[in-house]
Amino acid sequence: MRWGLAAAIFLFGALTIDTESLKWGLLGITVFSIPLALQLTNNKSVHIWALWGGCFLILQTLVTPVAINPDFKTLPPNARQIVDIKAGIPGISGQQLITTDAKGFRATKNVDYSSDKSYRIFAIGGSTTEQIYLDDKKTWTHLLQEYLSRTSSLDVEVINTGVSGLRAKHHLATLESVAHLHPNMAIFLLGINDWDYHIENSFSTRGEKSKLAEYREKLIFRETMMGNAILQAFNALKRASEKPRPLIKEEYGEYYSRQRGSLNREITHIFYPDAVQQSYKDYLVEISATCHANNIRCLFVTQPTGYKNTASEEYKKGFWMTPPDQSYTLDFESMVAIANLYNTYLIQFSKSNNHNICDAASELAPSYNNFYDDCHLNIEGARRLSKIIGKCIGNVAAQHHT
Repeated sequence: MRWGLAAAIFLFGALTIDTESLKWGLLGITVFSIPLALQLTNNKSVHIWALWGGCFLILQTLVTPVAINPDFKTLPPNARQIVDIKAGIPGISGQQLITTDAKGFRATKNVDYSSDKSYRIFAIGGSTTEQIYLDDKKTWTHLLQEYLSRTSSLDVEVINTGVSGLRAKHHLATLESVAHLHPNMAIFLLGINDWDYHIENSFSTRGEKSKLAEYREKLIFRETMMGNAILQAFNALKRASEKPRPLIKEEYGEYYSRQRGSLNREITHIFYPDAVQQSYKDYLVEISATCHANNIRCLFVTQPTGYKNTASEEYKKGFWMTPPDQSYTLDFESMVAIANLYNTYLIQFSKSNNHNICDAASELAPSYNNFYDDCHLNIEGARRLSKIIGKCIGNVAAQHHT
């Protein structure tokens, strides 16, 4: 029986092995093999404690998705750095102060999350919400806060929860995680990471991951409570051994410069999907249900990009997300089509589920006047988006009291 139980523990570890990271895969399978290896000893107490340890490994793995939602991502808490933009990011230059609060959110007010006295808005999205190269007080979220404060008598707080690369499934996790922090409104700026995910799945051999595969990802050792504890301990030791990070970091835009001109990649695909991915639809439904269940006013914002037929050839040379980090590209017309597909679906979904919609995508022109690449806003673009969203929201004071 003890050998069978030890083997079952090892098999569980093998079934939840991390296939995308050799280091974490080896660590996970090593940890789950310990109860089996210790059965080779002659000490009965070791046998018993090894099996109890193995059962604990399985239990903490299964409990993790309930106790900690691995889809909820934030920036590092209490961060503070000045990014000095020297070159490579059109429309942004000079020193930009980037900070986060104790929760890993970008907020320019000292937010008391336990209080419900303010009119609190959470901005939820990916890098186009995060705006990691813009000064705290130049982001569209801060400028929206100022706009709404000027046009109402309320103490308005706009809290930026954006993190690069996040998709609708992560936005759902963020909404669920902030639902107890007295939100009056949530603003969702989403789309581009979801349609890039759609593109990449369509041209990979795997296709879109099933719900079962996505659940399995939450069980890999790296995502468990123990895995997180190990990672935090490792990072703490690493920080202790490193030289302190300089307060001012010079930025020349090398990451973007290396990838610009993606429309000229050697392999070009034409791609006109009939519908958005089913998983995107499903997560929007869950987001909508969470908004209604928690009485949160949710505003959906279409994703502004440079994928419009009015984009100049010079501006298109700066693209790199067609999609990013791939050896192939979609042609420009396909990028225009898939952007329109997802933005149009978001408009229809919002209206049919009694949510407000702000079609910012139709109002921002595709040029370096607004963006520094395919979709990321520069200083002027952030200023314009804040006004667009502010007008979509309207009189928050009147709505707050009705």
